[in-house]
Amino acid sequence: MLNIKQFLKQHKKGVTFCTLLLISVIMLLSNKTNVLNIPKYVGISVFSHIEAAVSNSGSFFTSTVGSISELKNLQKEHTAALEKLQYYSTLERNFLELKQENKALKDLLKFSEEISFKNLPAKVIAKDPSVSFTSITINKGTSDGVITDSPVIAFSGGYYGLVGKVMSVGRNSSIIQPVTNSTSYIAARLQKNRFEGLVHGLSSNDDILQMDYVSKLGKTQIQYGDLVITSGMSSLFPKGIYIGRVRSIDDLEYESSLKLSIEPIVSFGSLEYVFVLIEKGTE
Repeated sequence: MLNIKQFLKQHKKGVTFCTLLLISVIMLLSNKTNVLNIPKYVGISVFSHIEAAVSNSGSFFTSTVGSISELKNLQKEHTAALEKLQYYSTLERNFLELKQENKALKDLLKFSEEISFKNLPAKVIAKDPSVSFTSITINKGTSDGVITDSPVIAFSGGYYGLVGKVMSVGRNSSIIQPVTNSTSYIAARLQKNRFEGLVHGLSSNDDILQMDYVSKLGKTQIQYGDLVITSGMSSLFPKGIYIGRVRSIDDLEYESSLKLSIEPIVSFGSLEYVFVLIEKGTE
């Protein structure tokens, strides 16, 4: 007995290993069927994972292709929507322009009826590119009854202001020499205190007019903003048409008269419609 105890004590590790090995053999023998099926189970598991991976890859590919196709469709729809938006925006702008033009034409007709002269409404179709607008072209000519030197006016800021005169006439268009042209001279007077003078354009590229030969007696009576009108002293321009407002007064010692700077009533930069006076009417 002592020898067995000593043997077990001396060979403790080996005995433990043998015992565990014996237990493992017994367990394997009791589960023989399961041991034989291990390769089968391993194969099934591996192929299952491969199949799942292939299936997932196919789904991912199909999903990706579908997403690309859907993105292309969305891009087409977006482009179509932008084109429609641009189309409707253009329609809206055209509608607003037509609405504004319609209003302008109605106002034009109303103003034409109020003018005490026989007149011909016309549209500005071209302007000289310089700042001072040395010439203006309208869409009326000899076929409409326009003749050379006919006065031309426009409604601006609540007044009928002088634009100029017809310089040359074609069959369907005419060229106007505006009052701002340096070769344009107009007999004028101040509406309030009746001092007279001669209004003309300046050679500089400026819309400011100058009124010469105004009596120095008017120095204390003329004020900034006073209205200047045509005097009717010449046979060209009818009496009482507004020319502009006094902007400054120059009283030079060596001059025998005053010089007035006049700002035109008509805004030439935004001029669209005018009236050609065909025949004089009542004042």
